[in-house]
Amino acid sequence: MTPGGDGSWSLERHLVFTLGAVLGGLWLMAAAATVVLIQPKINEVFDSSLQETAQRLLPLAVHDLQEVADGDHDKDDGGESLSKEFDDSDAHLVYQVRDAMGNVLLRSHDAPAAGFPVALRRGFSNDGGLRIYTETSRSERIFVQVADREERRALAVREVLALLALPFLALIVASVVAVKVLLRNATRPLLKLREDLLNRGEANLSPLPPGRLPTELRPIVEAINRLMARLERLLQSERAFAANSAHELRTPLAAARAQTQLLVDDLKERREGARALNILGLLDRLSRLVEKLLQLSRAEAGVGMSGKCKPQEVVRIIVDGYGSRLYNAVGPVQLTIDPHADSHVAIDQDALGIILHNLIDNALAHGTAGEPVHIAIGSDATISIVNRGPVISPDHMPKLRERFSRGETDVEGSGLGLSIVDTIMRQAGGRMDLYSPARGRADGFEVVLMFRPAT
Repeated sequence: MTPGGDGSWSLERHLVFTLGAVLGGLWLMAAAATVVLIQPKINEVFDSSLQETAQRLLPLAVHDLQEVADGDHDKDDGGESLSKEFDDSDAHLVYQVRDAMGNVLLRSHDAPAAGFPVALRRGFSNDGGLRIYTETSRSERIFVQVADREERRALAVREVLALLALPFLALIVASVVAVKVLLRNATRPLLKLREDLLNRGEANLSPLPPGRLPTELRPIVEAINRLMARLERLLQSERAFAANSAHELRTPLAAARAQTQLLVDDLKERREGARALNILGLLDRLSRLVEKLLQLSRAEAGVGMSGKCKPQEVVRIIVDGYGSRLYNAVGPVQLTIDPHADSHVAIDQDALGIILHNLIDNALAHGTAGEPVHIAIGSDATISIVNRGPVISPDHMPKLRERFSRGETDVEGSGLGLSIVDTIMRQAGGRMDLYSPARGRADGFEVVLMFRPAT
């Protein structure tokens, strides 16, 4: 098991590795047990071969020695020759024919000239890595000793293990593959559950479908559903409180502003008029903050999650509104639309209106005075909003998405505009990218909105 850089690890890889190691260990244990069990059997087979060979050679040796004693070296009576019998079938063995005094009378070509240093009595003996069997004639004057090397027996054991290794290894590989396939099939519901969670929007707290889940996963899904239900209730309560509070503040703020405006008109010729004018400015700022809080409440409630629209139509309406409000400015907002931009995107038009108002207000407030704000709509319905102005430091750029975070500026604001835009875009499945300096420029600030195509 190899954990990732964040401490995560794969259950499937861990199980496959563990089971593979267990199977390998079991194979080694089986191999060791095979050696322990098969060694005595192999020794029995080889000992039996030694004994049978010695018993077969004894009468041949007696026959050959008798011919030598009779002087019939050229006599061919149809009997078997000791050397022919042995060389034809038992070349891996060596033998010696000895008399009662231990003298070597006959021997195979690769047997030592000196007699084997073991006792001349029937049975098995070991010496110098040799396994020797001695067979005696009835008169106990002729002894046949047949030997083979113990390393040959060890080689036979290794050959058996080699023959067993291939099927064992094939079995291990097949077992690991089978385990991997079975685990993948078994964890498929879990992977589907993970995909369902990853594909959900941030505001989607609806219960997870139970589906055909195994018994072990059902309690997890039920616990997640209970947790999401509690979160949904808490979020609804929080949204309702924020929305109701902001909405309820609208009326008293409007009334206070109206009264303050009357007070400014009455006191404009007096010294207290400046104070009244400051109060009016504070009320206007508080009204804008309340409006932002209402927008934030709508954004968190998922205003952009449903619906579709054509961005170019909504942008034209918003830009025309700014043109009528800022008629005394020279080209406050310049709009460029790609002629091939005619697609629908997955966002509600009211949500897109909130986004555009916030971005254009920010661009006009923080951009260089007298410089227009440029809005461009690409063929893929991507919207770019650019304003001139000083470059924002890279360290401060990520903070602009946070609530109540403002750039290094003295311009009044709530620090909620980009946070509202970012929230709505993520809920709609889109993305907001920020650039400073603006792309293709040495200064300025650019916001690029990329939407999910409508289905």
